[in-house]
Amino acid sequence: MNRPVLVVYDIVNDRRRAEVRARLGPIADRFQYSGWLVPPEVNLTAARVVADLAAVAGPADRIHGHAPCPDCARRAKWLPVRQPHRLTRQPGWTAH
Repeated sequence: MNRPVLVVYDIVNDRRRAEVRARLGPIADRFQYSGWLVPPEVNLTAARVVADLAAVAGPADRIHGHAPCPDCARRAKWLPVRQPHRLTRQPGWTAH
């Protein structure tokens, strides 16, 4: 079963941060400046996504990928409460 992958990062260098964004842009939806959702349809594991991004990361950078189990994805809570979001791809989920 394919799962969504949540990716969050703290990249200290602007050039490396731009490269991470360039790699995630075609496959994921941005929901925060450094938070992305790779939808299950992309068929990538959290380990695969993080390994690809780690290729451009520096020693002080942090990248985390998490693929919640289906039950956890259904039970995910958004704050503040009553948000319309789910851990599935939704049009318009980008930060500007």
